[in-house]
Amino acid sequence: MVDVPDERLQRLAAAVKPVKVTPAQVRVEDTPPGSRAQRVAFARQSDVLVKVARCFGPDPQPAAELEEFALDLVLADLGSVERRLEMVAKEVRAGKKDATAENEVLQVAKAHLDSGRPLRTLVLEGEQRELLKGVFPVTLKPAVVSTALVTVTLDRTKVKPGETVVAQIRVTENGVPKIGTLVTLSVGVFTVGSFATDGSGNARFGFAAPPTEGEAAVFVFAAGTSGRATLTVAR
Repeated sequence: MVDVPDERLQRLAAAVKPVKVTPAQVRVEDTPPGSRAQRVAFARQSDVLVKVARCFGPDPQPAAELEEFALDLVLADLGSVERRLEMVAKEVRAGKKDATAENEVLQVAKAHLDSGRPLRTLVLEGEQRELLKGVFPVTLKPAVVSTALVTVTLDRTKVKPGETVVAQIRVTENGVPKIGTLVTLSVGVFTVGSFATDGSGNARFGFAAPPTEGEAAVFVFAAGTSGRATLTVAR
């Protein structure tokens, strides 16, 4: 759960002086590991989709990953619409009230999804949207794209065992510096420490090189993503 910052609430609290101040909260959940079908099913339960693109690690392809996930959602909705169309066709033949209107909306939605476009880009009247809600369309939900990036630069990449190394870290999201973001640095499997980024989205942290020779991976975790640098330790 994340508190929603609201200056108006603080001003009201200062004026009224209540016993307790409870801000609005947003629950943020990651999709659980599993199949694509499981990820889509989990997304259907949300109010807003936050798509986090991977901009780190080997061969990052954020645009391709976002497109792949968007297509998964479109195909899931297309399957739901087609199944509902089969049922509505029977209701139309039986003369059920509102079945014709729902059938028309579903046909328009199917054509839109067939073209690979999400339903949120389809212009619909309020009543038409209500008719679509019966298939629980995930692509009708609002979506936000987040491209978090953590960069790690070491002042030296080759040191002796035990020598001090300084890591320069920068955290951005959609190109904007992340201020006050908790950053955790690890060397290999050992966590060295945690700290927060400054007003420019940067952080500096000094740590001792491992006592044994060889290559050591320096990991930085922040804002739901990570960055990495390699340190060579030799006498």
